[in-house]
Amino acid sequence: MTQIRLLQNQTLSLLALTLISAAGAQPTRAATVMTSVTPAELMKTLARAGLTVRSEAQDGGPSLAFRVGNTTARVYLTDCASGRCSTLTLSSGFDLDASPPLEKINAWNRGHSFAYAYLDEERDPFLQSDLDLDGGVTTAALEAWVKLYRQGLTEFVKTFNLR
Repeated sequence: MTQIRLLQNQTLSLLALTLISAAGAQPTRAATVMTSVTPAELMKTLARAGLTVRSEAQDGGPSLAFRVGNTTARVYLTDCASGRCSTLTLSSGFDLDASPPLEKINAWNRGHSFAYAYLDEERDPFLQSDLDLDGGVTTAALEAWVKLYRQGLTEFVKTFNLR
């Protein structure tokens, strides 16, 4: 008898969650799934997300840049063929006279997902995040990735006093 009640309660809970989800669902247009992008397509997507983006010539491939507060964030497009790229890397670096201790960088990495920090060969701190488009990514997922990076970068700047 107890097992039947438990099963009934679980079924009712699942039904309630389904109804709540359906009630809140908004009709949407079909999501576009991208397995690669051109720099121009990425620039348009970032602009639609409210960013002012500029194209930059970088060694090794195309890149774009935008500002997060007083900090420049760059998007490097790699794994490119016929002008379409399947890997994106967001990166921000800080040229400092005194570098933060590696222990503090490691503590950052232990406490944060979606972006990782490191010290380059000159011991300058960088924050970076990668996105592989090979399996398919929607425009909304790409915008969410950039939003998470922007939030993480803002916190990174505050944590390491990089103003």
